This record gives sequence, structure tokens and C-alpha cells, in this order.
Amino acid sequence: FRFGKVIRLWRLLALERFVPAFHDVLQVIISRGYQVLQVSYVLLCFWFWMSTFNWYFLHSEFQVKSEERSFAFWYSNYWFSMQFSLIHMSGDYPMTEYPVKVRVMHIFSLFSAWAFVTMPAAMLAAAFHDALEKRRLVQAKRRKEAMCKIIRLVRKILLRRRFRQVVGTAIERHRQGYTKAGLARQKYPGLARLLAMLNSGEEYLFVLGLCTVMHVSFAMLRSIPQLQPEAMLWDMLMLPMVMFFVLNFIGRFVTAFMNPKY
Repeated sequence: FRFGKVIRLWRLLALERFVPAFHDVLQVIISRGYQVLQVSYVLLCFWFWMSTFNWYFLHSEFQVKSEERSFAFWYSNYWFSMQFSLIHMSGDYPMTEYPVKVRVMHIFSLFSAWAFVTMPAAMLAAAFHDALEKRRLVQAKRRKEAMCKIIRLVRKILLRRRFRQVVGTAIERHRQGYTKAGLARQKYPGLARLLAMLNSGEEYLFVLGLCTVMHVSFAMLRSIPQLQPEAMLWDMLMLPMVMFFVLNFIGRFVTAFMNPKY
């Protein structure tokens, strides 16, 4: 009786016949396994570096508290530091009352750590996409070979007719959009120059990106309890950037009618 059960378990060896996804997983491991290990190593190095930084500056911090306990309690050993550092690297901050010297480092980590966290997932997603694309190509080839010549001929005729209709409709809509936009640009040359600057001006886009980063940084620094008395100063520093964003929105709203993308 027991021997019969063992014989029945041998059917698991033929599981690939019924679940082809196991073959895709094997192909991913063979094709991208080394690359996944490389990006995981980069993530591990950054994780250890961040954990060491947090533990060094917080394991003896008894003055600043969070959740009614000092940071010396939360970061009492290196393993706790690794846990909280990995949570912060993913973008989640269950504790925010960090000292200034640590918070400044977390600002830079907030803009870069998520990239290290998502690299292994992105690599696996790309590998599965390639594996599934190969399977789709093989299946399409088999279906193409299985169809008879008459069915393929009829299908080609129908697809060509449908494709011509879709392409004709798309070209007509595209032509109408660009015709309206071109006439509007000729009628309002000043707004046309403003549209070109807002969408393709390198200096303007650089200033816009710089103002965005500075505004986010000032807003984060303003939330520090030690800097709360200077809240009016931070508001005055952020006021020109807010006005710049308002003018940018107004310019894009005014020139939207001559932008073919809209």
C-alpha cells in the first residue's frame, strides 16, 4: 500500500506537462539568474551601508524620542537597525522624529533607495516578459502552421481591410490635430514661442526640476521640530517657487489649445 503511494507521487515529475509556467521559471533562472544576483548584491551593499549609518548615530540617542521611546531603544542592536533601514528604503516611514543629522541623510536616501529596492523586481519582470514573449511566438507559429491556406487567405483579407480602416481613421485624426495646432501657432506666434519653451526649453526644464527638488527639500526641513520657530522663513523661501509653479501651470493652460498632444 505504501509503495503504491510512492508510485503515485512520481506523477509530480510530469507536472511540467500540465503547468508550463514551471518551464518559464526555469528559463528565467537560467537566462537572468546571474544578473538578479548582481543587482541583489548592490541592494544588499546599500542596505548594510544604510543600516550601519543609522545604527552608529542612533544606538546612543537617548534625547530624541519616537512613539514615547528613545531612538536608543529602537536601534539598540544592529538587527533592529537593518529592519527599520529596509523599511525606510522602501519609502515607508513609521517613525519620523529623527535627529537632524540623520534626517538629512534620509532625504538623499528617499530619492535613491527606492531604485535599489526595485532593481531585483524589475529584472525579474523583464525576464518573465522575455520568457512569455518567446512562448507567445512559439504558439503563434504553431497556430499559423495549423491553419489551412484558405483560412489564412480569408483572414489576411479581413485583417488588411480592418487595418486600412484603423490607419485611415488615425491618420485623419492626427492630421486634423496638427492642422488646428499649426493654424493656432501661426495666428499666435508669441504663444507658440511660449509653448516651445515650456515643453522643450532645456534651461527652463532644468530650472523647473531644480525648483521642484528645492521645494520638496524645504518642505521636509520645515517639518523638523527644532526648526519650527523659523516656519515663516521657510514659507518665504518656498513662496517664489510656488509662484513659479503657478505661472508654469497658467502658461501650459493658455497654450494647451495649440499643443497637438492635447
